[in-house]
Amino acid sequence: MAPFCIAFLLVRGVLEASGAVDGACVVCGFVVAIWAAAAVRLRISPALLRDVACGVLLALILPAPNPIDPPARSTFGPTRLEGVVEGTAVERDDGIRFRLQGGPNIVVEHSQAAPFPGTRIQVVGVTTSSGRTLVCKAPEAVETLELPSPLDPSVLLERLRRAIRDRIRSGVDGPTGDFLCALTLGDRSLDDDVRDDCARTGILHLIAVSGSHLGFVAAGLAFVVRAPGPLAGLLAVYAALTGFQAPVLRSLILALAGLLARASGRRMRPMPWMLLSATVVVILVPGALEDPGFQLSWCAFAALPEGGNGLRAAVVAGLRASVATLPVVVWHFSAIPLFGIPATLLLAPVIPVLLGLGFLMALFPDSPLFVPLASTATSLVLAIADAAASVPGAVMDVARPHPWAPPLLLAALAGAVFIPTPHRVRRFLWIPCVVLQFVPAGAVDGIHAIPAGRGSCALVSAGGATVLVDTGPPESDVVRELLRRGIRRLDTVVVTHADVDHSGNLDAVLRTFRPRTLVTPPSATALAPTADGVVAGDVLDVGPIRIDVIGPPRRDAPKSANESCIVAVVRVGSLVALFTGDAEDEGLRAALPGVPPFVDVLFLPHHGSRCEALPEVLERTRIGVAVAAGRPRALAPETRILVEGWGIPLIRVVAGRAPPPPFAPRRERSDDLETTAPEAFRRPSENDTKAAPRRGSGLREPPGGG
Repeated sequence: MAPFCIAFLLVRGVLEASGAVDGACVVCGFVVAIWAAAAVRLRISPALLRDVACGVLLALILPAPNPIDPPARSTFGPTRLEGVVEGTAVERDDGIRFRLQGGPNIVVEHSQAAPFPGTRIQVVGVTTSSGRTLVCKAPEAVETLELPSPLDPSVLLERLRRAIRDRIRSGVDGPTGDFLCALTLGDRSLDDDVRDDCARTGILHLIAVSGSHLGFVAAGLAFVVRAPGPLAGLLAVYAALTGFQAPVLRSLILALAGLLARASGRRMRPMPWMLLSATVVVILVPGALEDPGFQLSWCAFAALPEGGNGLRAAVVAGLRASVATLPVVVWHFSAIPLFGIPATLLLAPVIPVLLGLGFLMALFPDSPLFVPLASTATSLVLAIADAAASVPGAVMDVARPHPWAPPLLLAALAGAVFIPTPHRVRRFLWIPCVVLQFVPAGAVDGIHAIPAGRGSCALVSAGGATVLVDTGPPESDVVRELLRRGIRRLDTVVVTHADVDHSGNLDAVLRTFRPRTLVTPPSATALAPTADGVVAGDVLDVGPIRIDVIGPPRRDAPKSANESCIVAVVRVGSLVALFTGDAEDEGLRAALPGVPPFVDVLFLPHHGSRCEALPEVLERTRIGVAVAAGRPRALAPETRILVEGWGIPLIRVVAGRAPPPPFAPRRERSDDLETTAPEAFRRPSENDTKAAPRRGSGLREPPGGG
């Protein structure tokens, strides 16, 4: 069984990782490779070859784990989709979120009417740049076409889940009720501030429903239900209530294997069953290998020692699990919670008590005994999380390492734990592999449009040199986005002007990345004592990156801060980008003489707001793609019609939605054909029948109407 599972997971990991640099699948591949060496000792036999061949064949014949098949088209007009609701809807204060079978995620703003699984609906909304999410602006955009049968098992489970949630919240409302619902049912409506505090403290894995929760439930039910059959049925019902999340499904398989072994009187070997559970989860849940929760649960389980009681055993288990999950945490979250182990040891005894109180409150929502106990225990957990998260240095920010660093660490750890060797020095090879986790990978060469809330931010990277243009507002997560792209140091930061939506995150960026140069217009040099003011005609060379400043034209500040902002042409090899900041009519017209005859990427002025000088820019230069960064409402209809009327693809960069891939330079330049933008956006040529209209030809209706 072990060779079959190992071969399947290896091939599946390679298939899921193909086409994208995501070390998650490589991590899993290295883990199962080491387990293979430990389990079968690489003894070649006909049975081994047969099992490996079967595993490879199964991995190849299964359909590709594409969560959206086919993907929704990213259009700029309304999109109409019809489909069947799948799974449980996530209810938040600002709306609901659910998924269609074989389709994208649906976000309905300002709505609390969550549809049941199996409901056929028709929705009208706007797709994101990745096509994976369709956003509906009002509840009226969702039309119910067909209701599922009331006796459908998924509907019955959803009704039971909602009944339990409502009874818990009827007894305890507010953050305590949300916390208990998240703990018992895996409800994802937990407040963002509470979730961030738990993540920064390193205790989010205690709250999110995982395999340990199912273990607590199994231990509690074992006192009441002795027969293995009914106990297995109750555990399956609880796993169904949580939505069969990957960690819970993995633990359910292990629990059923344990019950089967106990009923048959045989000893259960954890590792083969762990491999089998991982194989079953990957088959049933497409893309599970890339899920951070699945990887964290898998690595932590593999690192736990067998046996041992007492405080010392608990500390050793916590240390081993923390080191084993370190590469996954660094890769996905770019942060290391330094208080994770102490907080886990402190709160681990409280979580089973809270879990039991949650189920008791579902049975007795008005009990004068359970409600105060649940409120007190929840307040204790939230207070500890808030206090630990507010301590300076509670979280160490770490840039994403090289893709080979996580597999090397896991391979070294697995080799030290599972492979017996007479040379003890090999057991310490994991120490340099830990150091590799702190070596940043560096961003892909090109221009990265970074979501920054209501503001704008862009990263320019080439040959190891990095330039950040604007930092976004204070509430944006620009620092985390840069760390996820493997950035640890910045060479230059360019702040186009002093407005808070462009410079609000400057202090955090300076503190985290320590740039060598800070560039601002003369009117904004007060932002930092080290800032250098630049005007039109100044040139900045940052390695292979060239920045030609074409605005503002004078050192004396105009009346408006927007008119005094920096307008710059950035060249990365053959890639040319025009950054306009919040330049308006006067400032943009003053910079027109410096605009090159062709621009691959145009960052629209003032986030795409109405600008009288924009038509003059479009007439002067040929544009490959236009980018509108900021709030969705900032893009004016006139600007969208104008840009699309010229046949220019338009990309919107909005916080909470998947950012576009980086705009990468090409080795060879062609004035007639360019594919520097994502999705191979093509700049129209003079001989193209679908070319943009020439000067004076007026506007044409964009696709889909205006």
